[in-house]
Amino acid sequence: TCYESVMGLFGAELNLFMELRFHYKPKHLPWARLITRYAVAAMFIFLADPESVSEVEEDEWRELLRLGLLREEELQHLERYGRRHCSVILLHWSARVIQESAKNIGLTSNVMRCFLQQLLRVRQEKQLLLDTVRLPVPFQYFHLLNVMLIVNLGLWAYGFGIMQSMFAPIGFFFAQLIFCGLMEMAAQLADPFGTDEVDFPMRQYLLTHFNNSVFLIERCLPPDERHPEALALVNVADKLAKHKRVPRMKEDPMSPCSSPYSPGRNVYDSDEAEDDDDDD
Repeated sequence: TCYESVMGLFGAELNLFMELRFHYKPKHLPWARLITRYAVAAMFIFLADPESVSEVEEDEWRELLRLGLLREEELQHLERYGRRHCSVILLHWSARVIQESAKNIGLTSNVMRCFLQQLLRVRQEKQLLLDTVRLPVPFQYFHLLNVMLIVNLGLWAYGFGIMQSMFAPIGFFFAQLIFCGLMEMAAQLADPFGTDEVDFPMRQYLLTHFNNSVFLIERCLPPDERHPEALALVNVADKLAKHKRVPRMKEDPMSPCSSPYSPGRNVYDSDEAEDDDDDD
């Protein structure tokens, strides 16, 4: 279904970001940020209109700039292309950044291949969703279904009409309401993307995905030697070999797991890696 395709698309990108955060050290964080913002920007552009029949509107470009997912020079380059091409180009940029970062920071070819496979899975999920929304019930079958509904309602009308009961019109009304309601519900479920009340709250989905992506890249900081309590939670086996019990982790405001984050700050505009071991 469309819902499963959309959720699978979000899940594929979050898996990629988790892999990035695991393999990229804090000093290599700008590479991970660049990959993430290109991938998330591609998601925003694609899911705004999965059928890619409309052009990217000015409000969408401004929102991408406001969130820090695109910069002015990147926007000027993408404005020349259609919606679907913009999504593909941004995914290609993410793949190029993965390739360049792997060379610069010394990642193995297997790790780089794993990242690229995750990106390919994102592209496959997008293609699956595109094929689903572009190929609903064939138009001939839709007309045949309407003819069957009209004939059925006609027979029901004749059957209820020859009944000598005062409840016959009421029964026919509810029968007609049920059949026509099923037809309308099927038409709405065939295309759940739009601004109707029954459509997916896509903006809410996208903003939630954006927040999850920011959290994975910016907040899930690895423990280091200056935080032995955090290391104990990561490597419990070694800690138990040296001590009888694992010390309980104390709340430390300077812990990397509670690093400060300002919602108003543009987390993707930073060109320099943040030092996770920095003390105020």
